[in-house]
Amino acid sequence: MSTIVMSAKECSSNVKNNTKSLCEEIKKTFNVTPTLAVVVVGNDPASKVYVRNKSKACDYIGANFEEITLPSDSKLDDILPVIQNLNQAPHIHGILVQCPIGNLSHSQTLEVFKAIDPKKDVDGFTPLNRARLLTNSYEWYPYPCTPMGIYLLLNFYGISVSEKHVSIIGRSNIVGKPLACLLENNDATVTLCHSKTNLEDLKECCKNSDIIISAVGKQKFIDNTFIGDRTRVVIDVGINRDENGKLCGDADFDSVKEIFDDRYNDNWLTPVPGGVGLMTVSCLMYNLVKCCERICENES
Repeated sequence: MSTIVMSAKECSSNVKNNTKSLCEEIKKTFNVTPTLAVVVVGNDPASKVYVRNKSKACDYIGANFEEITLPSDSKLDDILPVIQNLNQAPHIHGILVQCPIGNLSHSQTLEVFKAIDPKKDVDGFTPLNRARLLTNSYEWYPYPCTPMGIYLLLNFYGISVSEKHVSIIGRSNIVGKPLACLLENNDATVTLCHSKTNLEDLKECCKNSDIIISAVGKQKFIDNTFIGDRTRVVIDVGINRDENGKLCGDADFDSVKEIFDDRYNDNWLTPVPGGVGLMTVSCLMYNLVKCCERICENES
């Protein structure tokens, strides 16, 4: 057998094309075009790239895109009125505040997320939508995009998380914590590791896992010393640059692939770039169109 490189190109394309079809149906049914508003605070170069990618994705599915740029020294009191105006704007169906949000503290950033109307929360970051995820609500709500993208990518490759032990490295509010809830809701046993987890304990936990998902943000952190006989899947969420400026993930791809290639059974490994990152934007577009559909249904 061999290592299966989990390129997200086809899976991401499927999500975008399905979303594009749903967008066209909404236009025909409600005479409304889904519209995403992105609030950017400051001129962070990486944020500009991410926002441009979201604009292109909106163009692809046939949605509208609006960017609101605020000065880098904007305070919380400057940002909240902008959010409230977008909440009340009838032509806006999705609101996203690009992180990092200027110089705001962690608690202030949470206040910004809290201010977004849950019906327009395409990132799935508001307290209400987080509670829906935590309680495994039966009604539709926007899942955080990267966790949803990871779950869809696993499904695309026929990998079930049910009855599997999954180690997640990184406990952020954007990836680690919501991903743990999502996988537990689908019958995985999840261990959530983080920066304060002892390194030897972390390696032991990973070696006893069927699936390792790393969102730690350290280049080539996961190598073959984290891989046990039971480990079959490594999902790399990290986007870093190595000493030569080349994009790389949290996993040392060649080191992990080498140990996987020596086995008799199939194993799976995501690349960086070309892996989870592609899924995040596609899932964002899906959330936008579904939010628009729900808003239109409630108003009709």
